[in-house]
Amino acid sequence: MESVESIIGYALGTAFENHTIYTEQVPQNLAKPCFFVLPLEVSHEQQLGNRYRREYPMVVHYFGDDIQAVADKLTVVLEVMEYNGDRICGYKMSYHVEDGVLMFDLTVRRILARPVEAASLMEKMEME
Repeated sequence: MESVESIIGYALGTAFENHTIYTEQVPQNLAKPCFFVLPLEVSHEQQLGNRYRREYPMVVHYFGDDIQAVADKLTVVLEVMEYNGDRICGYKMSYHVEDGVLMFDLTVRRILARPVEAASLMEKMEME
């Protein structure tokens, strides 16, 4: 399973080919135009049985021109993302501009299943 940051980075790189994508620390002299993908506090909640729901709040910073056009395109690009057979959807999208930088917020939800040992599901029963 790919990381949420990797999938978002891939989606951004595909949609904005001439832009640099940072998913780790942003260097002092960053190359504009560029994106910085920043994960926030992840929540993890047990659902039913071995199923868990994880929510990944993310912020995508955009440094460059045409901020409104980029924000509009991000709402489409980050809605459904796929990478190496891993598919995620962004929701709760919103954005604002602060000091000339686009701050695009979204949340990604994943449903995970913890592997269950086969032995704990069924046991052999002998009849007499």
